[in-house]
Amino acid sequence: MKVGRKEKSSENNDADGVPVVDDIVKPVHDVPHLRSSQLKKIHGALKKVNLLDGMTEKAKTMTFFSFIENGPLDMIMGTIVISNAAVMFVQSQWLGSVASDALGITTNEASSWGPNAGQTFESIETVYIVIYMIELLVRILVLRSSWAWTAEGGIQYANLMDAVITTISAVSTFLLSQSDMNLSVARAIRLLRLTRTLRVMRVMILFRPLRVLASTFLASIGALFWSMILLMVLKFIGALLLAQSLHSFILDETEDMIDRVWMFDYYGSAWKAVYSMFELTHSGGWPNYARPVVEKVSMWYAFFFMSYVTLVIFAIIRIITAIFLKETLATAAGDAALAVQEKVRSKEQYVSRLEDIFLEADDDGNGVITRAEMDRAVSNPVVLHYLSILEIEVHEVEPLFDLLDDGDGQVTIKEFCQGIMRLKGQARSLDVISIMHDANIIMTQCREVKRSLSHIEAVLGVSSGVNDSRRDKLRALDDTGLASQMQTNGENS
Repeated sequence: MKVGRKEKSSENNDADGVPVVDDIVKPVHDVPHLRSSQLKKIHGALKKVNLLDGMTEKAKTMTFFSFIENGPLDMIMGTIVISNAAVMFVQSQWLGSVASDALGITTNEASSWGPNAGQTFESIETVYIVIYMIELLVRILVLRSSWAWTAEGGIQYANLMDAVITTISAVSTFLLSQSDMNLSVARAIRLLRLTRTLRVMRVMILFRPLRVLASTFLASIGALFWSMILLMVLKFIGALLLAQSLHSFILDETEDMIDRVWMFDYYGSAWKAVYSMFELTHSGGWPNYARPVVEKVSMWYAFFFMSYVTLVIFAIIRIITAIFLKETLATAAGDAALAVQEKVRSKEQYVSRLEDIFLEADDDGNGVITRAEMDRAVSNPVVLHYLSILEIEVHEVEPLFDLLDDGDGQVTIKEFCQGIMRLKGQARSLDVISIMHDANIIMTQCREVKRSLSHIEAVLGVSSGVNDSRRDKLRALDDTGLASQMQTNGENS
């Protein structure tokens, strides 16, 4: 049994830019002893054959490229990054124990981690840094210039940031840590090592929701900046009004000292008033900042706070939220690369299920399905279950077999998969246009046939029955000829 591979050339792409199913499995001949279960095992085993054998250097390079660029390597490194983050979390817990012992809050809590806990964490971190360095070198060697810049995506900021983080971590670990240094230099190096925590951001590109949110944030930087400017202006105006108007209350010695101190702590200066307005706007607890002013100073401040809450907190912030929602939807819809990947993955899963259906329907295991086998297959509960999962309803066998068959009375696995995939879903615009194109060709050929028949009629002096008026004339001539013949026969008699 020979198993072909899916063609992914640009010539065999469908309207969505996704490779069509072609040469999935070649016909199987002269193996009537194989059953469906055996065929499944062989089919799965052949999929695991080393495809690098016999490949050209260019094909091997493309294989490594697909492995690295948006391939399995991203998922592998994402798992490593997540494990590194978990180790850093545990290390931070250990540092908390050390700090607790140093402050005298606890005694010998750090010793419960073991005498060599710090050295162990350093060794583990060194292993992670080596892995990151190897990954960086492999990406640069395979991707080359596309590692830093591509025509589609421009500058690859994520790769550049990853290179900077890896370089800083390697320098701080292998070079600076081995030299003599004072306390200030040691603190600086510790701060440099903290940049490795930014590596966790790489995980965002592995999961579509996180990737969409990150892309939305980057695409909305302009809107975010001007939204913050608008809110800051409104908060600044409100802070100045409160700071100026409450100044006399703070200086009034007849008022309660506790209330005066409270007003001073929150609205006594420009910076205090601005920060209070920031908390009032974004903390969700604006009554805590408004009610003491209304109750202790004047009820007129209620109109100010009601207007501010309605205009800023209710209206403007919700408008800004709607803008970000719009950007999110646009970013998710515009992620063309991810959409194509998901389309390809979905089609591969669909084809795999179709192969299972074919192998289940192929009773004699010869690699083709006959009309009788198709008849038995549609009554098989397993096949019907698969077809229902794929949203394909089968009511009659003959129409289905005729649609899949190319005229030889047998359906191969290639014909089966391609035919079923065309039957799934509604007709697309491409299908309608293709039918219209074929219909126009047929009409053109029919006109040529009609023109040829008309020429033959003119030469032979006969009618094909296409033109009704000419047919009637011929009938009249025939009737006249028949009457003349009868009259001649009567005279002779």
